[in-house]
Amino acid sequence: MKKALLHLILVLSLFKLQAQSGQLSINRIEQMPDLPFPLELRDWKAVAAAYDNYVFDMDKTGQYLPLSRTGSQGQFNYPDNIPLFMDSYVGAAAHANQAEAINIIPAIVGASLIGIDKSNQNGQNWVEKTKDFFNLKNGQNVYLNNYFTSSGNDWWYDLMPNLYFFQLRSLYPTAIPEFDSQFLTVADRWLWAVRQLGGSTTPWQIPDMNYRALNWLPDSLLPPECLSLNRPALLPGCFILPSWKQVSGNIWKAHSLLLTFWPAGRLTLRTNFSFRTAR
Repeated sequence: MKKALLHLILVLSLFKLQAQSGQLSINRIEQMPDLPFPLELRDWKAVAAAYDNYVFDMDKTGQYLPLSRTGSQGQFNYPDNIPLFMDSYVGAAAHANQAEAINIIPAIVGASLIGIDKSNQNGQNWVEKTKDFFNLKNGQNVYLNNYFTSSGNDWWYDLMPNLYFFQLRSLYPTAIPEFDSQFLTVADRWLWAVRQLGGSTTPWQIPDMNYRALNWLPDSLLPPECLSLNRPALLPGCFILPSWKQVSGNIWKAHSLLLTFWPAGRLTLRTNFSFRTAR
């Protein structure tokens, strides 16, 4: 426990050393009031509710409307599921035939965060419809941006659907039977990706990053950096459904960047596992 506490103190001290010494004073900014008057804040909860009501209304009429529709049962990955199509932007060329995970899942998450039950809204289980983004039939076995696609084309489009899925599952932990198995499979698949990028219990060479400026060097997003970026795809598997391989996968990535010291400290505290963080 003492080791873990000392490790945490080291972590926090490193962050303190990186902190800016003081805020620069800008004359024009200093002339602005700290609290504008009159001050009117937009009701973002009302905006979110209105957005939900608009984009999920399949009976809307007008140019480019409705923005969403349902597909056919069993159309993609699960024989019992009816997928959802939703335009990613108004006036899309593929109107009524678009389905992007990075659009649909956050829309459901956003509505859920303001108290709307998307698992039972006007007779529709919108949460269940998202499970088709788990690309099962083609063997990808992760959440991807479309219902039937491949990975390896764009890092963020591969990663973000899985993170949005984790958030959705946290909001509806028992709503969809397949979510548990999908959750573990996604974490395992990203662990496999970590290994393919060189992840191991042996620390890597210093990655191509300017630590002083906390900037990546141009065209230098090499495996250590990528490993750190996909850490969020493994971290939930470590803390919610812990297994040693998920813990070790996070430890590998915790070595990859200075910015990962805090998650590494959390892993130490949760697992009582001690490892060297100094380079």
